[in-house]
Amino acid sequence: MGHSPFWQDIGTPCWVELKKLVLFRCLTIYCRNESSDGCSNISEIQKGIKSISRSYHTTRRRLKELAKNDFADRSKKAKTFDKLKDELSTKRLVKKLVKNERRQSGKPLPPASIDSIPIRIVDSSPYVHYPAGPDDLRELLHRLPASLTDGLKSVKLCLARNCRINSRGLFGSESELTPDPYIGRMGHEFFSGVYTGVCRGLYFPKISAIELLAYVYSPKIPHRHIIEFYLRLKMLMTFVHELGHHFDNTSRIARGRWRMDDEEKVEIYAEHVQHNWAQEYIIPYLEQKYSGELSGFNSWIIKHAGVSVPLKFISGDPRITGPGGTINTNSLFDISDAFEDFVSAAIQGKDQIATRIEFARNIHYSDEYKLPLAILKAVLDKNPSNIEAIILEGDIFVHQEKFKLARQRAEDALRLEPENVDALEVLADAFEGLKQWGELERVVNKLIEHYKDRKEKAFYWSALIQRARARIGQGDYIGGRTDLDDAAKGSPRSKRKKRPGLPKGRLEPIIEDINKQLQQEMSESQRKSAEQLRDDIVRQISQAGKKEWHIPWPVGNERK
Repeated sequence: MGHSPFWQDIGTPCWVELKKLVLFRCLTIYCRNESSDGCSNISEIQKGIKSISRSYHTTRRRLKELAKNDFADRSKKAKTFDKLKDELSTKRLVKKLVKNERRQSGKPLPPASIDSIPIRIVDSSPYVHYPAGPDDLRELLHRLPASLTDGLKSVKLCLARNCRINSRGLFGSESELTPDPYIGRMGHEFFSGVYTGVCRGLYFPKISAIELLAYVYSPKIPHRHIIEFYLRLKMLMTFVHELGHHFDNTSRIARGRWRMDDEEKVEIYAEHVQHNWAQEYIIPYLEQKYSGELSGFNSWIIKHAGVSVPLKFISGDPRITGPGGTINTNSLFDISDAFEDFVSAAIQGKDQIATRIEFARNIHYSDEYKLPLAILKAVLDKNPSNIEAIILEGDIFVHQEKFKLARQRAEDALRLEPENVDALEVLADAFEGLKQWGELERVVNKLIEHYKDRKEKAFYWSALIQRARARIGQGDYIGGRTDLDDAAKGSPRSKRKKRPGLPKGRLEPIIEDINKQLQQEMSESQRKSAEQLRDDIVRQISQAGKKEWHIPWPVGNERK
């Protein structure tokens, strides 16, 4: 006779409690999964999420006892005290959230009919514009995942004059705010002639309401149809960002496991929602609903940029916030910012060739190379001797590690202007990539001569590092050591951290070069110098940030 399942032996009451425990565990994993990658599908539970513990046992008694204790280091006592205070504050918040949850019925939010949600324009004027109107917002809601709007009370399109400064400073400080010339709202110039408030959207969790802020510009602004199509894209992206906050607030909080007091995590989630839904819902909506305007938009870009730029690039990447409230460095060079500068230049009537080259330059800063090369090709097809385009093309080839092409373009530019410093820099980078050390030292010597009177510039210490690598590549370890030591003293890091320092990424290739040389035949003295220099660089990398960057000179060697 077979054994019965264990739950049949534990009794009905225990079985009920077991079901409750399993259900609570599944919900906990689901909430954790939601906070990790922004998915809203319960099937994601199956992917497996590590269990976590957020229990806080700090009490007021512990704080009182700590205050009475003596510490040898007062700063350590203060740090421990602050940590316990934070834990106690978090513990109280979790208790409050649990109490609020227990007071509720426990039922999910009632489904909200999208057509019943009031979406209205509050402020209007000939200069106040909402490129994405109520109809656009409602139609987009119909395309978004079901139940997303459960509990959403209203959406307002307004000016929001009293919008607070963003706590992370992403929209600047109060001293940088200026009133727009049309209605006087404090804010920023989005691009030439177009003004925004301090922020572009707001979510109010207590009343489950969203406000989308108007753009202010003259109805006679040049290229208005292009501007408004782009602003419609940005406004819809702001809308889904605030919807992300709403979903976060109403559906992902449970028993203090996910708390809205952590602004960085809340913003990271909303930015991921904005990015993903822009690609999945907003762009397809614009392509279908505004196909005629999109065609005109693309034609305008081709006319002014020389190539077509897909909407997925123009929408940019709004994922700005990093862990701990930091800013993702990639967001500092976003393609959407490059596009806004490009449109501003077109509105101001700047030279088309110069505008195209600048557009290509700004795009390549975001590590996107195919598109800027296409723009530069359109420029060079009309003007093959445009030295600025030739040099930028060579610089992009360096980033793509196409060093032979980079060398060719740099030499083409130097034939037009033999002393062009930008071309010399590209040529130096190409020789470094090709490991042609003699040629590299020759070119870098010219750059150092040019920069020697401007040692505060980053170009000077960068050239010294390149020459150090060139000298080490030719077996001149003493000369390489001298250049590295001089570069460390004058690097930008020394001014920022008040002590010398060189970036790890510039030193690691030098270590690799020395290791390869040590595999070859060399004299005993050379081998000793190479090993000593390599070991000193490795030691300084491991101690970076702990003390000054300085390579000690081996006993018996003098600086020449």
